[in-house]
Parts: sequence; structure tokens; C-alpha cells
Amino acid sequence: MKVAVTGPNGRLGQELLKFESRGFVGSYADITKPKDLQEELDYLQPDIIINCAAYTDVDGAETKDGYKEAIEVNTRGVSNVLEASVCPVIHISTDYVFNCLRGPYREGRIVKFPVNNYGYSKWGGEIMCRLHRRADREVTVVRTTGLFGGVADKPDFVSNLLTHLEAKSKFKATAQLYGNQTYTPFLAFGLLQLVGMSNWSPIIHIASKDVVSRAVFARKISKRFSEPYSRLVVPSQNNEIPGWVANRPQHGGLEVDLAKQIGIRLWTIDEGLDAYFAEKS
Repeated sequence: MKVAVTGPNGRLGQELLKFESRGFVGSYADITKPKDLQEELDYLQPDIIINCAAYTDVDGAETKDGYKEAIEVNTRGVSNVLEASVCPVIHISTDYVFNCLRGPYREGRIVKFPVNNYGYSKWGGEIMCRLHRRADREVTVVRTTGLFGGVADKPDFVSNLLTHLEAKSKFKATAQLYGNQTYTPFLAFGLLQLVGMSNWSPIIHIASKDVVSRAVFARKISKRFSEPYSRLVVPSQNNEIPGWVANRPQHGGLEVDLAKQIGIRLWTIDEGLDAYFAEKS
């Protein structure tokens, strides 16, 4: 079996390519260029595609040019992948498609009015998946959230916090934003398991088992770094976080019962942090 991974240079894409011995290969064509994408997929002839390509700059998407790019990649790009292929497709999405007022969310919850442009662009990608789904080809949306770890040269929430702790400077972490903070290699393993299964659900959530606020997550990190340093974490409101322009969903997160039921292995946030610090040691 050959599994083509779009967005192979991203955090999740690089983790999936570690399964090269299991048939995972990178698809490096720009998904916003249909002709180039078609030519590459015709050459690769994959049995399954995992679409990890995405525009992920939540605040950048609030600008005119950023939102245009987000739509090109996260909505039209998804359509391009689906139109260029005849094999099953797994598309990676996010809990940001919800307005996140009453999370965590199960797969069957209806998406209504995301709170920022990034969320709308990812919602558009999910709609494309629904429109392209047919009886003779499986298309599934895998929602996840709060990825960290796995790629040393790509900063994430954990590495940013550790930089502040090393400098002994205070770090504002929102107590309003909730999610299943997910260790990227664990998500990659879950996708590997999903690839080996049949009769996929149209939507499935793969993330950590538990849901916590960013402030709680930050304290978990700081205590592992050094217990006294936890005082440097300052629980804050969303509008107090430096650099944030876009609205953030508040009571978000994903229910993962379906993934557990079908046999996908899931871990807790604490287990993810244990693996992260073991990886960095």
C-alpha cells in the first residue's frame, strides 16, 4: 500500500513520513495548483492520500491577503486534492470549525459559524469533503487540535513556554481556550492505524483523551521543567494574550469516544508531555 502525504514539510507531515517503511511517501506538489497536483498524483498512484497541507496562521487569516490564502489552501486546495484523485482520502481538520461555546464536541455536532476566518476556511475544506464523498470512494475528515512536539525546528506552544521559563520571564496563558493538546507523533500513529482499517466514518476525532485550558496545560509544562517555575505562568483572558488578533474559540475540544471504540490508541495529555520531554532529553 502506498500512502501519499500532502503537506509533507509540516509538523504532522514530517511525522507521517517516518512511516516510509509502511508505504508513506511525500506529495510535494502545491495543492493550490491543480495541474501540478494532478501530474504528481498520476505519477505516485497512491492507494490512500492523507491531506495535511494547510494554512495555519490563525491571526494572519484575519488580513485580506491572509484570508484569501487560507481559502485557497484550506478550501479550494482540498477540492483540488479530491478532484485529482480516485483513491480514498483522509483530510486533517480542526475543532476551530466550531464556535466552541459548548465543547467538547462529538463528530455528529453540526458546525455553526466559526469565530474566525481560519475556522471558516477549514470548515470550507470539510464541506468539500462532504461534496466529493461517494459510494465507491471513502473520504473522511479527521479533526484534531493543539498539536505539539515531533519536529525540533518548528516552534509550538510548549517550546515557546520553555523559552520564557529559561529566561525566567512571565508567560500569559489563556484560561478560556480549551482543547485536547495532542502530541504529534501520537496523532501520526493514530492515522497509521486508521489507514489499516476499512469502513471509515465520514468524520472522526483523533486527539488526546482529555480536555484542558491552555493555562492548565502551561502549568503542567512548567512543573515538568521545574516546580518553582510554575509561578511564571499567568492565567489570562483571550484578549490579554500578546500578538493575538483573531477571536479564539473558548470552550472547545473534541470528544474521542468513536476513535476509542474502533480501536485507535489514544493517550492523555500528561502522557504526551512525558513523551515530549523524553524526546528532548
